[in-house]
Amino acid sequence: MRNAVVRVRGGMLGGAGVVTLLWAAQVRPSARPDALFATAAHLSGLFAGYGVLVLLFLMARVPAVEHGVGADRLARWHAFGGRYVLLLVFGHGLFALLGYAVHEGIDVVSAASELLGYPALAAARSGPSSWPRSA
Repeated sequence: MRNAVVRVRGGMLGGAGVVTLLWAAQVRPSARPDALFATAAHLSGLFAGYGVLVLLFLMARVPAVEHGVGADRLARWHAFGGRYVLLLVFGHGLFALLGYAVHEGIDVVSAASELLGYPALAAARSGPSSWPRSA
């Protein structure tokens, strides 16, 4: 059982390392504040997306993983990781908002109202209830 726990944890950390390497391969160093906020938004968004995949894997009830690690431990990891994924999603939105405000040279409230006026963000904010219904 201990060996399975180490392998699953190692796989999750290895995946996070791959996400970091993919991010590092495309990032351009800059000391501008708006670029720093954008970089933080990008990295936190990538980690949030990867975290969602990990959370789905933890609750997927894969027999080899569930028998090797234990369903109770996987559920605890899932609950623990969910809090961090939510923080990463919140951080992604906050960093993107701050980067936009600095880039445009406006205050955060004005930046938020401008960003929420974008059609794609308005749809994302309102969720599936705003999707067009098929006949």
